[in-house]
Amino acid sequence: MVPAANGPRPTIWAYLRIGPEDGERIFGLIRSIHCFPWDCNGGRPVDAKPDEERPKWIDNA
Repeated sequence: MVPAANGPRPTIWAYLRIGPEDGERIFGLIRSIHCFPWDCNGGRPVDAKPDEERPKWIDNA
C-alpha cells in the first residue's frame, strides 16, 4: 500500500488482484455478511425500514 497524499491522515491506496476463481468465495462472504442481521436481532437488521422485507436473493443464492 502506498500513501496517496500528505497530511495528518493521508489517503492510502490498496490494490487487489481478484481472479475468476475468487468469485464464488467472495460471493459467499458477501452473502453471509448480509444474512447475519436478518438471522439475528429478531430476524431484522437494526437499520431496516419498518416495511422492509428480507431480500429474496439471500435464501435463493
